[in-house]
Amino acid sequence: MSDGGVENERKEKNYESECEVEEEVENKIVEKKSRNGKQPL
Repeated sequence: MSDGGVENERKEKNYESECEVEEEVENKIVEKKSRNGKQPL
């Protein structure tokens, strides 16, 4: 049963890292838009 706990922890960590990556991508898109002057922040 202990193996199952490890699997759940790994899944949670992967989910968190995926969310962080998505946020980074969104921030980069916003940065590009603001640099082009289309969406000044």
